[in-house]
Amino acid sequence: MKHIPGFDEEAYFNFIQEPNDTPSVFKLQSTILTAPNRPEMIQWTVKAITSNENFMALYNEQYNPPFPSNDELMRYSEGSLGRAVAVHLLANDISLDFAGMDTSVFYQKNMSPMAYLGARMIRTHDVYHAVFGLGTSALEEHKLLSFQLGQLASPYHMTLLSSGYIRMAFFEPEKIPDFLDGLAHYYKVGKSADFFPGFPFETNWATPLAKVRELLNVVV
Repeated sequence: MKHIPGFDEEAYFNFIQEPNDTPSVFKLQSTILTAPNRPEMIQWTVKAITSNENFMALYNEQYNPPFPSNDELMRYSEGSLGRAVAVHLLANDISLDFAGMDTSVFYQKNMSPMAYLGARMIRTHDVYHAVFGLGTSALEEHKLLSFQLGQLASPYHMTLLSSGYIRMAFFEPEKIPDFLDGLAHYYKVGKSADFFPGFPFETNWATPLAKVRELLNVVV
């Protein structure tokens, strides 16, 4: 097989077999960053983020507040965003910002809007799960990827999402109809929703989850 510049085949096939293999996701991102035609690949993502005033305001501020612990999030009231995030994290034995993993590929000293987007997406990944009420099964992870593709037209998310087609074909063929319907639905939601990377989730832990969904124009 001819090698594709900027594509880590081993990480890709590891992700097909195990969609919760986060280190493989990070490896894929790392190699995509060095793809020789990266400017052409990210042109639509750059347009999406630089044309969004809320995102650019967060970028100019370098908005990056400290994360609360899972216990701190659990102290927020029932029905709040913070409580919903805590329930998701504790149910899956994880914490925000992928604590304990090497996320350096997403963080740079002098971040461009694109680099800031990468850092922002990794910080808020599990918050997205909580907003939509999605778990961490392969099917649910790919639904979320489809939503992000709808928002960003990102080659990174398209690469990850493409792995889902192979996984479902070979490992979970009984879920193919649900997979296709879910991808179509969440892609449309991504296109119609307000821009998630431009929303200050970290200062809205106490906000009712229903209100957050309303502000972001999403219906679950």
